[in-house]
Amino acid sequence: MYNNAEVRSLTIQDSKTNQAHHVWYSLLAPIERLEIANKIHPNLKGIRKLNACLNYVEDHIDSLLGAKK
Repeated sequence: MYNNAEVRSLTIQDSKTNQAHHVWYSLLAPIERLEIANKIHPNLKGIRKLNACLNYVEDHIDSLLGAKK
């Protein structure tokens, strides 16, 4: 289970963190977000779970964007 819930800062410049937020909030369908959330360790709740989901997206951005093409 994925459990990296560290907060990663958004930046003015283009970055993987910014891309991850765009993918999570704009490109993924609700069912896709649920599938990612199900990969997160069950002990993480609330904002820590959201951070872990965003980190998961950032860490797997290439495969997620490739699947969207």
